[in-house]
Parts: sequence; structure tokens; C-alpha cells
Amino acid sequence: MTVETIPMNRRGFLGGAMTGGAALGAASALSLVPAAAHAAAPLAGSPMAGALRRKVGDFEVTALLDGYLQLGPELIVGYEEETAAKLREADFIESQALTGPVNAYLVNTGEKLVLSDAGTSVKMGPTL
Repeated sequence: MTVETIPMNRRGFLGGAMTGGAALGAASALSLVPAAAHAAAPLAGSPMAGALRRKVGDFEVTALLDGYLQLGPELIVGYEEETAAKLREADFIESQALTGPVNAYLVNTGEKLVLSDAGTSVKMGPTL
């Protein structure tokens, strides 16, 4: 059949549009079926801006910033207020609050990528 022999009328046009729409809907529904995710990447072997990456045995572990917590000095082992005051002054920090990062970790085994995140949802405040 050639382009010249295809009748172009309202019924043919609507039928083609409905068939195409049904095919598109079926294809998109397949992407909603749960399946295991498979991820692999070669070891980077080099630092990355914005993340800390370390080699642990044969694995490569990347720390990804996931938020932060406001900490009190009672949580810091060996905290000395005099030393802390000098450090805050040198860094132009006026607040006495201590901010600590919270990380998720991406482990690259060379064959698999494993994301480790023990998130707290909203249980520990809006910064996590």
C-alpha cells in the first residue's frame, strides 16, 4: 500500500489516532511494572567535587551530603569552649551552634553500586 492509496477521512484519522494512543499507553504502562534495578560503574579512582571518595579495600566509597544537624557541645568528645571560641572567631562564625553533616554512602564494588541511606524522613527536622 502506498501513501497515495491510503484514504484520508475522519474515520481513518480517528482510528489511527486511537490505535497510536493505545500503543503509547501500553508502552508507558510497562515502565510502571516493578523490576530490580541493575547498576554498575567502573571505579572512578579520582576525587570528585562536592563529595568525599575513599578506597576501602577493593571498594570505592563516596560520601554524599544528605543534610545537616544542629549539635550541642555536649555531643562533641573533648570539646573545649575556649578553643571553639578561637576557631569560630578565626572563621567569622558568630553563632555558638555547631552544624554537623549527615551523609548517605554510595559503595562501588566494581560490579555493583550500593546506596546506603538510613534516612529519618521528618523525624529529626527539616534539614534531613
